[in-house]
Amino acid sequence: MTPPAPGECVLIDAAASVQFAGDRALVFRVVSIGCTPTYHGWAWITGYVLDDRGMAREKREVYVYLPGLRPTEDPANRRTVVGARRPVIPAARRPGSDVPAEVPASRPAPAARTSRGAAPGQTRPPARTLVAAGRR
Repeated sequence: MTPPAPGECVLIDAAASVQFAGDRALVFRVVSIGCTPTYHGWAWITGYVLDDRGMAREKREVYVYLPGLRPTEDPANRRTVVGARRPVIPAARRPGSDVPAEVPASRPAPAARTSRGAAPGQTRPPARTLVAAGRR
C-alpha cells in the first residue's frame, strides 16, 4: 500500500494498530509521513485528530501499519441529511425583512422610569446645591 498523501483523511482503527481498537479509533488528517526507516509496512505519520464536525482537536504522531489504514471522507465535507429540519425564524426577526415586529397586545408598554428623589413627571433628580453647612 502507498502511504496516504498529506491532506487525506484516514480511519485509524485496530487494523492499523492494536492501540486504536474499539472506541479508540481515530479519524485522522495526515500532515506528513515520517522518513525514519521502520519495519516493512509500518510508518510514523503526523496529523490532526478530527472531531465529528471535521475540526482538528489534537496534533499527534502515530505509528501505524499502512495496509490497515482506511481512507475516509473528511467530516467537514459531509452534507446535511436530506429532509433534516432547520429552525424556523419568524419573519419579524429575519434580517432584511419588511414585516414590522409587533408587540403582543397582552403585554403593556413599559412605564418610564423615574429616579429616586424626582418629582412626579420628572425623570431626572433635581440638581444638588451646596449649602454652607455641607452637601445636601
